[in-house]
Amino acid sequence: MPKQKTHKGLAKRVKITKSGKVKFYSPNSRHLKSNKRGTTVQTYRKARFARSGDMKMYGKLLNRSLLSEQQHEAKALAAVTASASTTEAATKPAAKKPTHRGVKKVVKAAGKN
Repeated sequence: MPKQKTHKGLAKRVKITKSGKVKFYSPNSRHLKSNKRGTTVQTYRKARFARSGDMKMYGKLLNRSLLSEQQHEAKALAAVTASASTTEAATKPAAKKPTHRGVKKVVKAAGKN
């Protein structure tokens, strides 16, 4: 069986970031800018990231697993909340829960008075 090859046309147009996001620049930004608004031309200068709906197609064409910007942000948020909960548990001492017998003794003592 032959090896899977990457789609060279897509590979030349996109950059895969360290976190797995697909970064690219807007199309229609090279020439014929005189009939476009200034704000449109300004937005062409910024890099864009692929959306989550396109990631499956890009992953197949590039033969690797990828993350969209939304998936990356969700993963980072989950990591932050997980680390916050572990540091909170490590700094806060565990509270002693009264045993079942201890609760009964307290109730009986309060009832006698």
